[in-house]
Amino acid sequence: MHDSRPKVLLIGAGRFGAQHLAEWRRLCDEGEAVLAGIVVNSQESRDALRAAQPVPVHCPFDESLLRGVDAVDIVTPSATHAALVRRCLPLAHVLVEKPLALEASEAAELRTIARKSGHVLMVGHVYRFHPVVRELKRMVSSIAEKPRGIDGVMINPLEAGVEELDPNL
Repeated sequence: MHDSRPKVLLIGAGRFGAQHLAEWRRLCDEGEAVLAGIVVNSQESRDALRAAQPVPVHCPFDESLLRGVDAVDIVTPSATHAALVRRCLPLAHVLVEKPLALEASEAAELRTIARKSGHVLMVGHVYRFHPVVRELKRMVSSIAEKPRGIDGVMINPLEAGVEELDPNL
């Protein structure tokens, strides 16, 4: 019998990638997908994840990992997105966290690759797990009269270590 569930390779399982991993594990548990493997950036991360995950964990990424994979989920630092998409897209559908690329010309090139390959290229743009959104949810849940709306501006500072800071509201 043929297994029709999509087989997905997750590239990146750091702070934000862990959220993607949790969702893929949930989808696997519900019988909706198969997590073919996880790719991480260091041997230390690989060893830690291998102890905690029932799927293969690899370091580094290699195109051979795409054999038999239907889709790739890329959750790595922004500067690596375009290069990874360029390597994966000819062989599989790709979901990549924002931004797709740091340069408009790279994004246009990736669009061309997607069209030629016939694979779907999607850019994730969900703030559900962003620390500011979590803090806003916490704050709103503690007040009796719920606001009609909340306006804000999301910025993405380029300084190293910014991901370790608490949201400043």
